[in-house]
Amino acid sequence: MAPYPFIVRTDISRFYPSIYTHSVPWSIHGKEEAKKDHKRDSRTIWLNELDFLLRSSQEGQTIGLPVGADTSRVIAEMVAVAIDLDFRSRTTDDVELIRHVDDVWIGAQTYEQAGKYLQLYRESLREFELDINELKTVITSFEKQIDADWPFTIGRAIREDFERSKEEDRIRILEKFLRSAVDENDGAVLKYSIRCFDTEKLWDRHWEILESFLIHCANGFSHTIDYVTNIFVWRIRRGGNFSKAKVERFLRGFLFRHSSMGHDSEVVWGLWLLKEIGVRPDSSLQSAIIRSCGPVPIVMLLSYSDMSNEIDIEDRHVWARKLGDEPMEGAFWIVAYEAIVNKWTSSRPIAFSSNTRMLEEMSLKGISFIDFNAHPKVYINKEWVDLENSDFAIGDSSGRYETSDRGDDNESDDGYNQDF
Repeated sequence: MAPYPFIVRTDISRFYPSIYTHSVPWSIHGKEEAKKDHKRDSRTIWLNELDFLLRSSQEGQTIGLPVGADTSRVIAEMVAVAIDLDFRSRTTDDVELIRHVDDVWIGAQTYEQAGKYLQLYRESLREFELDINELKTVITSFEKQIDADWPFTIGRAIREDFERSKEEDRIRILEKFLRSAVDENDGAVLKYSIRCFDTEKLWDRHWEILESFLIHCANGFSHTIDYVTNIFVWRIRRGGNFSKAKVERFLRGFLFRHSSMGHDSEVVWGLWLLKEIGVRPDSSLQSAIIRSCGPVPIVMLLSYSDMSNEIDIEDRHVWARKLGDEPMEGAFWIVAYEAIVNKWTSSRPIAFSSNTRMLEEMSLKGISFIDFNAHPKVYINKEWVDLENSDFAIGDSSGRYETSDRGDDNESDDGYNQDF
C-alpha cells in the first residue's frame, strides 16, 4: 500500500455468522445461473449440494456458517474471493485491494477515489447479502498512517532492554505494551509481545510479573486467550509454580463474561485452562454456557466428570430445546453424539435417524471426535512435540504476529488499571 496516499480500511460485518448459504453456489457458478437451478442434485450447479449440507447442519437455517470449522474457512474464502472479483468488475481502474479473511485494505490516489472504492466494495458485499462494519471503516491519509514498525520495537525492547532492566522498569515496559495495544485497539501487539517472551525463554526468570501481564492481556484483548492458555498449561505440566487463586479468579470472570455473550472460542480456551488448574465450573457458569454458547463449549463443559448430573433442571430443558426433535441432524449434533459415546446422561434418549446411519455405526465402535485425554502438543521445527517436553509454549504454526484484533466488539480494557 506504500504507493497510495489514501487507504480504505474496513471489514465484513459478522462475516461467518452472516454468510447466506445460497451465496455459496453463487460464488462459483454465478448468482444469476445459480438462482435458475436450486435442485440439490443439479448436474450444472453442483455446489447446491454444499448449500444443502450447510443448511442441514443448522436445522435448515440459511444464514451463517459453523464457527471454528476448517471447512467454514474454505467456504468463507470462496465467497470472499467472489466478492473481491465482483468489486474489481465494477471499476476500470487498476485498483489495489488486499484482504485477510474479512479485513480489507484498498489503496487510492485521492480522498474522493477512496470514497468511491468504499461505496463499490459496499455494493459488492450487498450483492452477496453481506455488509461492511461501519464502526471499523475509515479512510486514512498518508500523514495519519501509522508506521508499522512496532514488531521491531517490541522485539528489541524484550531482547535488549527487559533482561537488563530493574523490576520497576520491566513493569513499565509491560505497561507500555498494554497501552500500545489500547491506543492502537490492536491485540496483535500483545500476541507478538507474548511470542517474543516465549522465543527468548523468559517465563521462568520473570514469571511473577509476566503471569500478571498474561492475565491483563486476556482480560483486555480476549483473542490472546489461546496464547495465554498455552503458556499456563505449558507451565503447569512442567511443574512450574503459578498463582492458582489469581488464575481462578480471572477465569471465572472471563468465562462468565464471554459465555454470556456466546463467544465460543474464548470459552473453549478458558474451559481448558480451568480444567488444567483443577477447578469445576459453578452453576452460574454452567447455565451461561448452555444457554448462550454453541455446541463445542457445551461438549467441553460436559466432559467434566459427572457434569451432566449437576446441570440445573431448567438448563436441561434449554439443552433439550437446542438438540431439537432430530438431535443428530441439527446444529448441536456433536453434543448429542458425544453424549452417546461418552455415556453422558440426557433428559431424553437420543436416537439416530435414517440420515445418520454412519454416525450410529461410529458410535457403536466408541469413536469420539474429541480425545479429552490427549497430550497437548506444540509444533516446533516441523515436528509435533508434547507441550510439557518443549522449551517453548507457542509453536511455529502460529509464527506470524497474528491477525489484527482491531476494534473487535468483544474486547475491552478490563484490568489495565490494576497493579502488577
